[in-house]
Amino acid sequence: MKNLYLLLKTRLLNTYNIKKLLNVSKKRMVIYIAIVIYVITTLFISVYEMVSNVANALNEYHLITYLPVLFYLLSTFMVFMFTTYNAKGSMFNSKDNDLLFSMPIKHSDILGSRLIYVYLWNLMTSLFFIAPTFIVYAIKVDVPFIYYIYAFIIFILLPIIPTILASVIGMIIAYLTSKTSRKNWVELILYFLFIALIYYVIGKSDVIINYIVRNSNNLEQTLKLFFYPLYLVYQIIASYDIVSLIIFVILNIGLFSIFTYILSINYKKIIVKLQEEKTRSNYVMKELKSSSILKNLYFKEVKRYFSSPIYVLNTSFGLILILIASIASVFYDKEQILVVFELSTNGQIFNLLVVAIIFIAFVSNTTSSSISIEGKNLWILKTIPVRVEQIFKGKLLLNISLLLPYIYISLIVLYFTIGLTLVELLILSLIATLSSFASAQFGLLVNLKFPKMDAVSDVVIVKRSASAIISVLFPIAFIMISVLFYPLVDKLISFNILLIFIIILLSLINFVEHYLLNTWGIKQFNKIV
Repeated sequence: MKNLYLLLKTRLLNTYNIKKLLNVSKKRMVIYIAIVIYVITTLFISVYEMVSNVANALNEYHLITYLPVLFYLLSTFMVFMFTTYNAKGSMFNSKDNDLLFSMPIKHSDILGSRLIYVYLWNLMTSLFFIAPTFIVYAIKVDVPFIYYIYAFIIFILLPIIPTILASVIGMIIAYLTSKTSRKNWVELILYFLFIALIYYVIGKSDVIINYIVRNSNNLEQTLKLFFYPLYLVYQIIASYDIVSLIIFVILNIGLFSIFTYILSINYKKIIVKLQEEKTRSNYVMKELKSSSILKNLYFKEVKRYFSSPIYVLNTSFGLILILIASIASVFYDKEQILVVFELSTNGQIFNLLVVAIIFIAFVSNTTSSSISIEGKNLWILKTIPVRVEQIFKGKLLLNISLLLPYIYISLIVLYFTIGLTLVELLILSLIATLSSFASAQFGLLVNLKFPKMDAVSDVVIVKRSASAIISVLFPIAFIMISVLFYPLVDKLISFNILLIFIIILLSLINFVEHYLLNTWGIKQFNKIV
């Protein structure tokens, strides 16, 4: 038990640089705390509004009791989706495997520390969905005090089943990819197929909701037969059934214990098997080619990017989103699009695209991990006769070259499908360009400030490091707040004036970021060891 605690403590401290954060000045600590509170509050308010709208819709059909079940399912789904491609790196492909398994530590302790670590991360992820849900339900329905106790227990146990399922799938994917020399590409294809399946299910959400409304009388029996944990949650919340609560607790803890025991028996053998690689010995001597410094640095970044499936997946969400949206616009006319997004005029589509492009630019950020991803190889960049500015340009070019072609192509498709004017197309292209440069430079600045050079896997760098979280969540929180407060100034300021302000603001941000990168950024890069 002591080793388990020490392993978990060490992993948490190293992953989030907690010791480093505790040693900063009081002024910086206040700033960091303010940023965290701002981001958490913004996300909570946004989800709360979404849950309230769903609750109002369910209330019209007298199905409000299914609100916790619906968002319990959504939270489970989100945890499962994130953990599926996290589990491979966190549990099976950690860089400290050789070190830990050479030490006199029980394999079950190593596995337990990693499972608890993944569980804690999933608990925080689910908090943003399930907490607003339970609050909204308590407001809409007159609940007794026992409701809060039951809700807390459900929240604590929520991540267990999706964590187990995602770990199994992550292990299967790791096994399949270890059998091919093109393991990174095979892994990417498998994950993208999985994401495509997820989007297909989301696309059928209206069919699912209609089915629920039509079969509301038999819904409880359907849950009991096919989704038993959801049925237990429904019984716990709707009827405050203590027996269902006991069964729910036993089911989750029992499954977690069985899974941990079975996996711990052959944990080391599984890891060794998964780390097997297929190689080919058909090396052919070719003529050595030379190219410019910047081109070489750029292609180095491209190779490193595509060598890490988790890196690609974590930064391609926005690209997939805009690609799917542009393709979908081919099959729907403008009137249907207005109905789907609850818009009243064609001009509002343009307004929505402005927000969407800025959002996608900051979500699809590769530079927030581009320094940390170098890891122990950073000394190579520091010793070669290349200026730091060129190193930065190579990392920035990767981000921009991945993002802008997708956005430009999608905008051209939307130009023909939804009838954008040429002026609107040019304005959206300008905003996309400014947003992409701003996002890339912001991510690089944040990563220079919070480098993570000793991560045990790429998962920690691209999903859980301070720079990855700040560079994505902070801009998104700012965008969400701006969207929420826009209706308050809508009548005072026209959107055209606001558009000019956005373009000027993005231009100023780019100028300031460029100056910081070439002054403070160079000094900070030279300090990193």
